[in-house]
Amino acid sequence: MKNEFQVNKMQENVSKPPMFIRIDEYEDIQDIMRVVKKKLDQAKSILNRIYSLKTDEDAEIDRWNSILEDVEGKMDSIERALFEQEG
Repeated sequence: MKNEFQVNKMQENVSKPPMFIRIDEYEDIQDIMRVVKKKLDQAKSILNRIYSLKTDEDAEIDRWNSILEDVEGKMDSIERALFEQEG
């Protein structure tokens, strides 16, 4: 059973006359499509590089956080040792 959308779509296809494009315009369209595809590939490459840099940056931030937590733990140990000796 065909729904209304399918029937309307079939009527559109039947009622459209053939489309003719000049060869030079077709070649221009192909050239434009190649340029757009190349730009998309470049954008994907740049985005992958940004993602890689972000991953590296996140790892470095995690490393710094670990170092700071280690220093903080050592400072706490020193404080405890100093206060225990005073009391």
